[in-house]
Amino acid sequence: MIRRHSHAYVPAWKSVIGLFAVLWMIFMGSAYPAALASSTQGEDIWTNFSTADGLASNSILALEADGNGYLWAGTNHGLSVLAPEGTWLTLPVLGDSFVRDIVPDPSDSHRHWIATYDGGVLLDDHGSPLDPRDDRWVTFQKRDGSADNHVWTVAAKGNLVWFGHEYIDADGDEHGFGISVLDLHGTPFDKSDDSWRVYTTANSGLSHNVVRDIVVDNRGVVWIATQSGLDAYSNGTWVVFYSSDGLASNDVTDLHVAGNLLWIGTRGGVSVLDYKGTLQNKIDDRWATYTQYNSGLVDDDVSSVSVDQVGRVWVGTDRKSMSGETGSGVSVLDPKGTPFDSSDDVWITFGTSDGLVHDAVRAVLSDGSNVVWFGTKEGLSRLQYGGSLYNKADDKWTSYTYNERIASNSVYAVSVAGTRAMWIGTDHGLNLLQYNGTPSIKSDDRWTTYTEDNGLASNDVLALAVDGSGRVWIGTTSGLTILDTRGTPAYKGDDISITYDSSSGLVNDQVNDIVIDNSGRAWIACGDYFGGGLQVLDTGSSLTYRGDDRWSTFTPLNSGMPDPYVTSIAMGGHNDVWIGTHGGAARLNYAGTPFDRSDDTWRVFNMQNSGLAFNTVRGIAMDHAGNAWFGLAIGGLSARSSGGDWVTFTRSDGLAYNSVYSILVDWSGRLWIGTDGGVSILDYHGTLRDKGDDVWKNYGDDILLSEHVRSVAAGAGDTIWIGTLGGGASVYSPLGGERLYLPVVEELGW
Repeated sequence: MIRRHSHAYVPAWKSVIGLFAVLWMIFMGSAYPAALASSTQGEDIWTNFSTADGLASNSILALEADGNGYLWAGTNHGLSVLAPEGTWLTLPVLGDSFVRDIVPDPSDSHRHWIATYDGGVLLDDHGSPLDPRDDRWVTFQKRDGSADNHVWTVAAKGNLVWFGHEYIDADGDEHGFGISVLDLHGTPFDKSDDSWRVYTTANSGLSHNVVRDIVVDNRGVVWIATQSGLDAYSNGTWVVFYSSDGLASNDVTDLHVAGNLLWIGTRGGVSVLDYKGTLQNKIDDRWATYTQYNSGLVDDDVSSVSVDQVGRVWVGTDRKSMSGETGSGVSVLDPKGTPFDSSDDVWITFGTSDGLVHDAVRAVLSDGSNVVWFGTKEGLSRLQYGGSLYNKADDKWTSYTYNERIASNSVYAVSVAGTRAMWIGTDHGLNLLQYNGTPSIKSDDRWTTYTEDNGLASNDVLALAVDGSGRVWIGTTSGLTILDTRGTPAYKGDDISITYDSSSGLVNDQVNDIVIDNSGRAWIACGDYFGGGLQVLDTGSSLTYRGDDRWSTFTPLNSGMPDPYVTSIAMGGHNDVWIGTHGGAARLNYAGTPFDRSDDTWRVFNMQNSGLAFNTVRGIAMDHAGNAWFGLAIGGLSARSSGGDWVTFTRSDGLAYNSVYSILVDWSGRLWIGTDGGVSILDYHGTLRDKGDDVWKNYGDDILLSEHVRSVAAGAGDTIWIGTLGGGASVYSPLGGERLYLPVVEELGW
C-alpha cells in the first residue's frame, strides 16, 4: 500500500599473501545476496530471510550493519551474522541468549557491544565474524557492578558504556532496573580497573526504571527513552521532556540522532526535537510531532525509527496486546529538508502486501544506500527500492562478451584512443575497440588485439595511458611497453614498440598506474607487497634509441615517500605530484627538476598526522579548485582542500559504499567515485566543508551489471566509462542516455 501526502593485481607466483589480501578485499565489499524468498513491486525488490536460510530465530529484535559489509541480527535465540557473500552464522559465544541491541564500538570497527538477557557483551571479531575461533569477548553482569543482568539497550562513547535495563516477563509485563554506566579506563577486556555507577529513579533524575533505548548525540548529551518520558543527561545534569513539552507520548520506544535533530519513536507517534544546544533551556526548543491523524503515519504504535542518507525517516510499527503482537508495517517520511514544516511532506507505507514478511516491525536499519532492513516478528526483510530522485527509466544498455572479439572477460584498464575508440587492457592482451561514435550499435564495431606476439611485455595488462603523440603506454605484470601505432592502430605492419622491465630501468616489474605530464614525461607507479616505487621516464628524441632516456626513481630509501607499494598517481599544479600508497598519501614537489632529487620537497599524509581516514589509498584525483581527493580501502572518501582543511565522506553522507577504488573529476567538476556498492556522483557545489548543499547520485546493481566498481575513466564526447568486477563496464553518455556493458573490468590500486 502506498499513501502520499501533498589497481592491485598480484600474480599468484609472487605472493600468497597478496592473493589473500585481494580475496579478502573482494569478500569484504561484496553485495548482500539475492534471496531465497523475494518479491518485486514495481522497482522495489523485497528479500526475506528465516531460520531456513540460517537465522538463529525468526523473531528479530535488533539490527546493525558494520563498516565491513556484515549484517548483525539479534534474535530471541542468539546473534546471527550475514556475510557479504550470503553466508549466515549464529555466533556460539552468545548461545541461546535473548539479544535486544547491537551497536558498534566507536574506537574499533571490529568490536560490537551487545545487549542480552545475560548481561552486556563486548565482542571483538578481529574483522572475521564468520570465524569465531579468533573471537575475543567479555561479559559484564550484576556481579561485576551492573544493576541487573537483563540488558535491553547499550550505548558507547569514549571509555563509557551505558547499559539500559528492562525485562519483559511471560505475561508481557515490563520490569526496569535503571541504567548502569561502566568506565572501562581504556582496557575493555581487563575488568580489574573498571568502575561502575548505577542510576535509578531513587538516586537520580531518571524518570522511569524501564529503559528502552540510549543514544549519545554529537554534543555528548546522553538521551534515554523510558516508559515515562524522554530523559537527557549531560555533565551531571538531568533534564526530562514530556508530552507537555512537545513529545508525542511519554511512552518512548526508540531514538535516532541525525545531525542536530533527535527523532523519537513513542506509543503515540513520532516526534523530532531540535534543542538548539541548550539542554536546560526549553524555551528555544523546536518540536514537530507526526501521528496517524495529522500525517501519513500508518500507526501511532512506533517501535523503531531510522533516518537514511538523504534524510528520509523510516518508522516501524509494532503493537503488543493481550491478544498478541501485531503491527501496521513501515511508514516512510520524506520531510524535504523541512521537518518542522509539514506542508511539503511525502509519506509512503509498506506492508505485507508489498513484500514485508510481517507487519510487526521491531527494528529498522538503513544501510546508507538504497537498501533498508526490517526485523520483524516472523523474519528479516530486505528492501532494495527504486525510484530515486533521478530518473533511470530512459537508460539504454548494450553488452559485449568474449565471443565478440574482446581478448578476455577480465579487463583491468581502459583508456581513450581518439574520438571514436577505446583501448582495453585484459589479462589476455590489449584490445582496441573502434566503435565509430556509436557505442550502443555493434554492427560498425572494429576490434584489434595485441599480445606478447606483437611486442607486449606481458598479456596481463594492468594500466594504460596515451601520450600527446598518440603512443600507448601499457603497464603489465612483467614490465612497461610503449606502443607507437604510427597513426594506423588497426594495421600492425608499421608498429614500433619498446619494453622496459626491472633489468632495464623499472624498480619493479608490476606497473599499477601511469600518468603523462604536460611535458610528455611518464610518471609510473610500480610495486607489489615486496617493493616498488615512483618513477619518471623521459624517452628522449627517439622511442627506439635508449641512449638519451632519462630516469628518476623514488623509494622510501632515497626520498620522503611513505611506502614502496605505489598504487595511484595524480598531477597537481606548481610541480606537484600526488601518490597513493599502502602507507598513506604523499605530495612531491620536484621544483621543476624531476631528475634532480636534491631540491625535492615531500609531505606525507596519514591517519596519524592528518585528516586522512585510512592509510591504504587506492585512488587520487585533483579537482578544478585544487582539492585533492583520496579513495580509501576502508573509510570512504577523504578530501584535502587547497587550504589544508580535511573532510571525509562516507555512506552516511550519501556515498554508495565506504570501500573506494577510483575517482574521476568530470568536465563539470563533479566527482565520479567507484566503490564496492556502485558508482557515486557528487556535486559539492564548490563548498567542500559545507555538506548541506551536496547533491549525490548513486548507480548500483539496479543499473550496473555489478555494483563492485573498480575503475572510472573519461572517454570522448563527455562519456564516462565505468568498469566493474564481475559485471562488465558501462558507458554513460549525457547525450541520448546511451549505456554500454563490456566484460569484467578491474582497476589496480589497492
